[in-house]
Amino acid sequence: MKITTLIENTVSKRDLIAEHGLSFFIEHEDANILFDTGQSKNFDLNAKQLGIDITTIDYLIISHGHYDHIGGLSHFIENNEKAEIIIKKETLWPKFKFDQSIGMSKLINIKNPRFQFVDQITEIVKGIFIVPETKQFFSIDRHINDFYTQSNEKIIKDEFSDELFLVFKNNDGISILSSCSHNGITNMAETVKQHFGLPLVKIIGGFHIKNATDLVVDHISEYFNKNEIEKVYACHCTGLEKFNRLKLNCGEMVSYNETGNVITI
Repeated sequence: MKITTLIENTVSKRDLIAEHGLSFFIEHEDANILFDTGQSKNFDLNAKQLGIDITTIDYLIISHGHYDHIGGLSHFIENNEKAEIIIKKETLWPKFKFDQSIGMSKLINIKNPRFQFVDQITEIVKGIFIVPETKQFFSIDRHINDFYTQSNEKIIKDEFSDELFLVFKNNDGISILSSCSHNGITNMAETVKQHFGLPLVKIIGGFHIKNATDLVVDHISEYFNKNEIEKVYACHCTGLEKFNRLKLNCGEMVSYNETGNVITI
């Protein structure tokens, strides 16, 4: 199975576009899966450069309802007529950072019958699981400040009940593909480690620690080292400064995952 990063904040490969956002293409023997769409159609422009046809995608899974992960949704719907779009129902709620709208475009039909809602751990194809809930083991690793949502006409603090992530299970253990990890990458890891009873092998995604303290980064580093993660591919909202601290703490375990990178599970 291959995971290609279609869009991320950084790029060094010629003819590809960088964008503040994230989108992954997962090539599995039983299905093609897209995880998030970045903030525009640029994920598709990069896909074409990489020889990936988005019309072949069978499932689109949205990690949460922020524009830099869901902004390319209308382009996807217009250009792929078959994929199920798997989300949590809270993804459709309006989202704000302070008073700025950062959620789904109002042009999207929220009653689109292609939307499939998930609320429990679900094996979408053999060995790939959607995990729609993160248990809170480490309060230090949660990143929800300054975010709000609208429910029943009320603006409330966003607890990120819309956030989901993916787990890849094989004989070696489990690997995680997250997106922003607002609920904490160590909380996500511990949730699935206890659920599946298997060791953690690889972790891929953004950790939302760009503005976090060094104590938070050191907690995450300690968790990675204690669990002897084989490889960590950090990106997007991790932030380059905090990535460098992770790298300092964890050594060769940690690499940066930029646009165009391909990871094999």
